[in-house]
Amino acid sequence: MCKFNPCLNPSCVYKHIDGQKRGKFEDKVWVANGGKEHVSERKFVDENEMEEELIKPETGSEEAKFNNISAAPVDVVTTTYLKRTEDRYAPSIFDELLKKPIVHNLLKKPQYDENSKPEFAVLGGGITGLSTAHYLTKNIPHANVTIYESTDRLGGWLSSERVAVDGGDIVFEQGPRSLRPNENGSGLTVMELIQDLDLQDQILTTPKDSASARNRYIYYPDKLVKLPGPGTNLFTNLFSVLTSPALNWIPMALWREYNNPGRPPSMDDESLYDFLLRRLGTSEAADKALSAGLHGIYAGDITQLSVKSLMPLVWSMERKFGSIMKGWRELGPRIAWKNTADVELGVELIGKIEPSIFVRLSQSSVFSFKEGIGAIPVALEKSLRANPKVQFKKGVWVKSLSFDHETENIKITTSENVPPALYTKVISTLSGPNTSSIIPQDGTALRSPNQPQTHLKPLADIHSVTVMVVNLYFPSTTVLPVHGFGYLIPRAIPFDQNPECALGVVFDSDTIGNQDTVEGTKLTVMLGGHWWDGMDSYPESEEGVIMARNVIARHLGITDEPTATKAGLHKNCIPQYTVGHEARLLAAHDELKEKFGGGLAVAGNSYAGVGLSDCVRGARDLVMGLAYKNKKMTGLENVQTHTQYRALPAPPPLPALKY
Repeated sequence: MCKFNPCLNPSCVYKHIDGQKRGKFEDKVWVANGGKEHVSERKFVDENEMEEELIKPETGSEEAKFNNISAAPVDVVTTTYLKRTEDRYAPSIFDELLKKPIVHNLLKKPQYDENSKPEFAVLGGGITGLSTAHYLTKNIPHANVTIYESTDRLGGWLSSERVAVDGGDIVFEQGPRSLRPNENGSGLTVMELIQDLDLQDQILTTPKDSASARNRYIYYPDKLVKLPGPGTNLFTNLFSVLTSPALNWIPMALWREYNNPGRPPSMDDESLYDFLLRRLGTSEAADKALSAGLHGIYAGDITQLSVKSLMPLVWSMERKFGSIMKGWRELGPRIAWKNTADVELGVELIGKIEPSIFVRLSQSSVFSFKEGIGAIPVALEKSLRANPKVQFKKGVWVKSLSFDHETENIKITTSENVPPALYTKVISTLSGPNTSSIIPQDGTALRSPNQPQTHLKPLADIHSVTVMVVNLYFPSTTVLPVHGFGYLIPRAIPFDQNPECALGVVFDSDTIGNQDTVEGTKLTVMLGGHWWDGMDSYPESEEGVIMARNVIARHLGITDEPTATKAGLHKNCIPQYTVGHEARLLAAHDELKEKFGGGLAVAGNSYAGVGLSDCVRGARDLVMGLAYKNKKMTGLENVQTHTQYRALPAPPPLPALKY
């Protein structure tokens, strides 16, 4: 006799009792020798595993709700609690999906024969270029890889420097200073890279209950305002929302968002400013709060940046539910709105990452390394230099790219006094405008100074902003009036409170500990961004330090003399995904195929994310596609996947595991 009641397998070989009910739905029953067959939904449970609940269509009100809101058909969803599978801890969202052949990366078909000797050129030695070379050597080990870098150093915008001070030394970061251990596709990609490079012993983490995780501020109009968040009781959060001029718009704005109609079907994109104004019925959200967040990430103008490219989750929720608030209500606490590409990449990666790395990082708010974020490009360079199939060409800049019709390869002409080199595939990790500038007008002639941008105009139109980063070190540990991650400055701040055009201040000594050999306070002040658009000249380093000190004196009351400083000007460092960004990338994809026949691909922060994690993931996605899907990929095939979301059960919090 079958022990399953109800039995959901029409082909089950055991005996059954007629009329077995399927859940509470009376019309869904198994009848011997009667009714048409259903798809087998028999669930075999390993009794040694922890208890799990299978949610199938029409088995209860929760699933009925899920079935109504799902953006796409879902084969299997579970609410399994954390399980140990093959010595890996995996959240339930990935555990069941691991059993389903829904991910193209699981169906690998090598595109480059082992007997062939493909020649790859990687343009740019920043984090994207180095990561691209790493994944090429890992997935196409018989390929030769040449990395072109126009400067004398590798790492791009990532720059960690150990500076001597009285009694020891400290680490100054001119680029990213910490990473968030997101469990999405990009976050898991970085975890995998850390494992590949054997950097786990160098990791420094900041707990989720630390001051930097709990305390985040904006400056408006003339003081620090603590943002509501974890670690603060509900009453305090509510009081802040109701009484603070920076936040008191929230209750009415949420009510309007719930009741305002969804966007018209013809609307393909809009600025974040217009989106918030349309959804919330007020400009205060953008002017007082969200613009500050964008200053911290993109140093950008909220009236120009694309909501579709920067906030695809809310863009997709409005499309599906008509309102973000209605979407959260319909989803409920047990169902998450997940990006399809993130889930599929997670399926591939979750079983590969060592539990010691996954659990440790997942339980932190941010992390870095003992020698700073620069430890990643240093480790990548060391690994690549140990590979005889990798060649570095530092101090060499590429003058032009062209398609060689005789060999169907890509021809590179450089600043070296040597004949042009031919490559099977060229991957440019340069910025969009720089890539465009080395494409000659007819595809064969050298670049003309009078016509630097002829082909790939969509890439030339990707604007970037310039930021000055100023590091300050104070021997005293008591100079800060508050402790936390730091503060950001919104666009609505009065000019007399920010004449230096500061974007925000990071409290580095609160954010990442144990990097320095002496105590003290480290701050980083970010200046410029979109405020400096159109400027012909920028402040010198000495002037930048003075400007940064004026900012913290006015905002934080810090007048102490720093004993170590560093100011760096980073020209065109952060690409701006303005309205129409996705359409420009689609046009560039078509032009790359037409002009170069799939011989030229692009990756980097100009395209699918400006963060370090985004760049590493972009490099990996491209190489995995070239190695196992289509060697003619341009790198822009998946620009629309960032807005494709589906409903899946939300994974439970990770338990407090230690290794």
